Amino acid sequence: MMRKREKVVQVPIQEKILDVTASMQGTISFKDPVNLHIQGTFEGKLQTRGQLTVGRTAQVKAEIEGDTITIAGKVNGKVIARELLNVTSTGECVGEVQTARLSVEEGGVLHGHCEMVPEASAPATWKMSVEEAAQYLEIDVATITEWAIAGKIPAMGEAGGWKFDKAALEQWVSQQKLNRVGGGA
Repeated sequence: MMRKREKVVQVPIQEKILDVTASMQGTISFKDPVNLHIQGTFEGKLQTRGQLTVGRTAQVKAEIEGDTITIAGKVNGKVIARELLNVTSTGECVGEVQTARLSVEEGGVLHGHCEMVPEASAPATWKMSVEEAAQYLEIDVATITEWAIAGKIPAMGEAGGWKFDKAALEQWVSQQKLNRVGGGA
């Protein structure tokens, strides 16, 4: 009797690939790391973690925030690259840029204001208001305010109210998930 051999292919769990070739408008936000490729047109606001690639044929008019951003097509708008912004030889980036590291290949175009920020420090744009933090965590404003007052969530009190750091919130969310899995409260 012959047995059928099964081939097991392992795909890294953290590697989520999304290849967008359509025309899209709106706000897209990814909380988990993703390898996002835009090949079509996009207009709006895009917040991502992981690798974002704007392909050669892509045309983007947006506010973009991500870890590592590679531009091979055309981008017009505000770009925040927490780790690296790479403009390839076919890429064109027009607008305001904040990045920790920058690479522009020969033939690539970067036109606008560029601010270099250290990876470890967060630019002021990453400080979120109560409303922004509530929207990011998908909870109501009253709950997040209550948590901030009680010291249950990382927050900084200022004269105008509470401010939240996105990286600290992400770390807090991860810890909450671990506590649930481990049986802790």
